[in-house]
Amino acid sequence: MRYPVLAMSACVAACGGVWNPFVGDTRTPADHTRELMPKCSSETGEGEGVGPSAIEEVDPLITTVASGNDHAIHLRGAEMHMKPMSALSAEGLQRRLECHEALVMVGRATALQDDPYVLEGAWLGIKVRSDGDAFIVAVQTDVLDQAKVVLERARRFGARASRIGIDPGAGPVGAAGSSP
Repeated sequence: MRYPVLAMSACVAACGGVWNPFVGDTRTPADHTRELMPKCSSETGEGEGVGPSAIEEVDPLITTVASGNDHAIHLRGAEMHMKPMSALSAEGLQRRLECHEALVMVGRATALQDDPYVLEGAWLGIKVRSDGDAFIVAVQTDVLDQAKVVLERARRFGARASRIGIDPGAGPVGAAGSSP
């Protein structure tokens, strides 16, 4: 082909919203919420796995990136090790947490105290993977200051459960038994 750059540009323009490895995700938190809301019609933003009592341990979520002859270390957020939960798959828990984030964003649910799954003005990536009979929940962002906030909230959120022993489906901030 004589004009590969023009052909590539035409393809990118024609493809519109297709993933492009050269451009980061440019969707806003509102865009993410709008895309997810049809999948959240039966969710309330609460339930098993959303509250802090399911958390056993919180660690920083770190990634390493090759940088010349070395590796750069980046804080991306928090990784929460969860207790086993009845009748929930990793995918089901991930959907519940993503819907919690979306419902809080649109005002149909209330954020919990020190909620690590919601950050005003930002969309947090939530990924859940199985760990035997339990789960590991990664809450991540590409912005260092946001990652620090997520990690601190996750630590306080998990520590709060061990101090006061609340139920996994505990209500929003201000509800009976949900504040220390």
